[in-house]
Amino acid sequence: IIPNHIKKPGIIDNRAVLEQLRCNGVLEGIRISRKGFPSRVLYDDFVKRYDILCPQSLINAAPGAKAQTQAIINHLNIDEEKYRMGMTKIFFKAGELADLEEMRELKIAEIVPVIQAGVRGFLARRNYKITLNRIKAARVIQRNLRSWVELRDWSWWKLIMKVRPLLSTIAIGQKKGDRKAHV
Repeated sequence: IIPNHIKKPGIIDNRAVLEQLRCNGVLEGIRISRKGFPSRVLYDDFVKRYDILCPQSLINAAPGAKAQTQAIINHLNIDEEKYRMGMTKIFFKAGELADLEEMRELKIAEIVPVIQAGVRGFLARRNYKITLNRIKAARVIQRNLRSWVELRDWSWWKLIMKVRPLLSTIAIGQKKGDRKAHV
């Protein structure tokens, strides 16, 4: 705020200062605070912040932000003496916004454990499936290892293991037009 237009220290032009305060909306804010409604919130911001306190069907039924705000206020049974509806904002008496914040925090405190339980349940089921797959894989490996331990000293198995590399290089049925088959 510029105190005077002649740019000299110690001189205050009351009309210029009041005009600047009026243009900036400071005087209007002071007037509203004197009437007892110091807290103010835009309708859109109010709906975004406090829609959690009201059923979604009531909010969706209202056509605009002002109507949605009114629906939330009506649902919470707030006394008309504690708020005023403006053109773009809702005004509250001192302490009323703090009460709304407390109700909001209590509602969030109810919802968060439900979300946490759902996430923890999902993670537990996923970890259970991972553990179950690991157990199945270990059983397959154990079964194959037991079979190999039983067969490693069997003479026929030794013969098959020595002949097997040679079989893959021999082509069976080498006639023209025949496909080559490998064992």
